[in-house]
Amino acid sequence: TCLFAPSLGLSLPGLIAFIIFWAVNVAIGLGGGSILNKFTAVLNPCIYIVFGGMAIWAISLAGFDNIISYVPANVVMAEHSGFMFLVVINAVVAVWAAPAVSASDFTQNASSFRQQAFGQTAGLVVAYILFAVASVCILAGASIHYGVDTWNVLDIVQKWDSLFASVFAVLVILMTTISTNATGNIIPAGYQIAAIAPKKLTYKNGVIIASLISLIICPWKLMENQESIYLFLDVIGGILGPVIGVMMAHYFVIMRRDIDLDTLYTEDGNYKYYDNGFNTTAFVVTLISVILSLGGKFIPLLEPLSRISWFVGVITAFVLYVLIKRRTIANKTEYA
Repeated sequence: TCLFAPSLGLSLPGLIAFIIFWAVNVAIGLGGGSILNKFTAVLNPCIYIVFGGMAIWAISLAGFDNIISYVPANVVMAEHSGFMFLVVINAVVAVWAAPAVSASDFTQNASSFRQQAFGQTAGLVVAYILFAVASVCILAGASIHYGVDTWNVLDIVQKWDSLFASVFAVLVILMTTISTNATGNIIPAGYQIAAIAPKKLTYKNGVIIASLISLIICPWKLMENQESIYLFLDVIGGILGPVIGVMMAHYFVIMRRDIDLDTLYTEDGNYKYYDNGFNTTAFVVTLISVILSLGGKFIPLLEPLSRISWFVGVITAFVLYVLIKRRTIANKTEYA
């Protein structure tokens, strides 16, 4: 094992720590939404205590005016700052691309659309704004105080004199990572893999398969540098963005939010809407959109599109699906 760990790009302690972290993620994934709810119920107050406290600490040391005007020494201003802003937003959105595809698995217990819409808005938009402001204050304030630019909160925590505060902050950050990973990766993947063969695979089977795949791809290699992180998120966004675009176009435009759920569960051979049970238009549109959104990884001319892959995938898939489906429906009506 001592010889095997370095060959993977990890030290032995690092490999042991990752296996423990991975096992906790798998356990929460197997427990599903009920376990995740209990886990986050305990975690959420701690998150606000740690990040809120760190933000207040940083502002008290550096001053809010200094934090707002702070520019890291190694930052080079981009010529097209507006486009770079979209690139960053694309990466943020791509993190939640998997839950967006399987949103119904998370909202199935909501009593109304308004209730889940309020919860999603409060949980994502409001929380993102609060933590974005807190993160800027923490990173910039600590950089000013210590005289060294940093983007990693753990580097800041390690410099504290209080052992209790450092340990508590590290534990909360670790649990936050586990909660985010379970919500954004493990649970959605479990449902999606089970949906491939629902007669043979259960949700727990899907979680186990997804967990094994996540171990095989050596995810720690993605964290080696900024380029690898953005590449991974671009690919995820470019693949799942078109899926979301097709889903929204079909539900909001083609079906006008009127779907008979009973028709989703029919006997083999008794297909009402699509040939042999497949929506060929959806598959074709998704494939075209994926090629367009990720084509820049291979075709230099399309490189800017691949950097905002999620947006390109969603918009392209949405427009193409609506145009093709409406024309198909019109032709069927004309020849009926």
